[in-house]
Amino acid sequence: MHMMEHRSADVRHSHAVAREAAVAARANARPEPGKGMSTGTSLSPEDIRRIVADMVG
Repeated sequence: MHMMEHRSADVRHSHAVAREAAVAARANARPEPGKGMSTGTSLSPEDIRRIVADMVG
């Protein structure tokens, strides 16, 4: 039981990490100073979902 709970927690954590990595990767692709936040907000949920799906596999 404990192993199952731990595994599901790991899955949620890895998805959060992948999402952060995807946003960071997109921000790094456009390295203008001060543009990180505006670049992140310009991503649509579909863009984020596609990037995360590509990273997670």
